Amino acid sequence: MNRSSEGRSHENVSAESSEINRVAVKPPPFWRNKPNLWFFQLEAQFDVANITQDQTKYNIVLSALDEHILDFIEDILSNPPTENKYIALKSALLSRLTNSEEAKLKKLLGDLQLGDCRPSDLLRQMKSLAGSKISEEFLKTLWYKRLPQQVHAILSVSKDTLTNLAEMADKIMSVYNPTDISSINKQDQSRTISCSCEDNSRLSSIEASVESLVQQIHKLHSPYYNKPRYHNRSRSRSKSRSSSHRLCWYHYRFGANAQKCISPCSFKESKANQEN
Repeated sequence: MNRSSEGRSHENVSAESSEINRVAVKPPPFWRNKPNLWFFQLEAQFDVANITQDQTKYNIVLSALDEHILDFIEDILSNPPTENKYIALKSALLSRLTNSEEAKLKKLLGDLQLGDCRPSDLLRQMKSLAGSKISEEFLKTLWYKRLPQQVHAILSVSKDTLTNLAEMADKIMSVYNPTDISSINKQDQSRTISCSCEDNSRLSSIEASVESLVQQIHKLHSPYYNKPRYHNRSRSRSKSRSSSHRLCWYHYRFGANAQKCISPCSFKESKANQEN
């Protein structure tokens, strides 16, 4: 066999080998929520299949994307770079589909809940979102808040590591019936609502009593309220004096030294009776 024949044979073997490698790589459907993990798995297949060509990697990635994902990289598809196509495509997908640090923190602090997950699965998700930006102690506090109160109470007495606490929480949740935990939580909530209603009722009663006292005080200090009572007492005393003594004003004021007298007056009558 001459050299040209050997060269063609070698090229044919290489082409067949490359074709076999392309067929061997079967990427899973693109994981939109975790694109970085999807690329980890895909690149592991590249290593196993010994795929190193940039164009081949680029084509394999494109074949795994649906139309919704392609919308995010339409600019790359319309004007791909002349070199490092795979790197450019990967970078665009990761930057455009991966949550920002602010979004991760928001999800960690408020959006992420236990739901149907195991406590250890929830902790794993929280660790993934937190990265190295949050201390383990603070992460444990956030994790505790997502657990049922009874599970939290049991774990809080332990000083074990967070990983071991997660395993312990899984065992507790497997022993407890979820409906039992749910009913206990509902009882706690109804008890809280009942206490709140009682407090509100008591507060309303106190406010009504205070308002009544304020109105009474205002009434006692009102001139309109005091004036008639004063005059009524004055008239009462005047009538009492007039009815008991029937003296005119002068004799009532000056007695026997009065220089005048206005009828009717009982002073003259009493004096005449004394002289008789």
